[in-house]
Amino acid sequence: MSVYDQQSQSGFVLRFVLSMVVLTTAYSYVEPLFGYTYLYPLSLVSATLLDLSGVPNDLSAFIDQGFCALQMERNLFHIEYECTGVFTLCIYLVTVVVYPVAWVAKVRGVALGVFAFFAYGVLRVFGLGLISHWLPSWLEFFHIYLMVALNLGFLLFLWAFWVKRWTIHLPDKK
Repeated sequence: MSVYDQQSQSGFVLRFVLSMVVLTTAYSYVEPLFGYTYLYPLSLVSATLLDLSGVPNDLSAFIDQGFCALQMERNLFHIEYECTGVFTLCIYLVTVVVYPVAWVAKVRGVALGVFAFFAYGVLRVFGLGLISHWLPSWLEFFHIYLMVALNLGFLLFLWAFWVKRWTIHLPDKK
């Protein structure tokens, strides 16, 4: 491994850590914005899909408290930020922004990530709603164990896809 590669990797890690600190601090100030632009729309689309699938439900938004309540026949879901994948999305966005490629590739990566994580979040909540309706005894396993692993897997898959297929690498500095 060349000295440049080592500097590039350590620079990436340093930029990533610093960006995560900034993002964590900034997130507390803009949390309501995420509630109205991400949490509630995702919950609404999921509730609509459940309703269209024959699972009657009632959605209530408690954005000021950080969740939406999805009442179904057998369960009450508190759809929180963790349920929507917003934190995993933030990690993805930071890795895209600090990765050493041209800005056009970063913009494409951000657009891809927001769309993909929104769709993934909808499918996640929708899937858990179906499981709670048809296989309620499996809900805890799917929610606590499988979905956590899927979040990580989806993050790594999407980032690797973006790096491999959608980036325009900057020329090496020598």
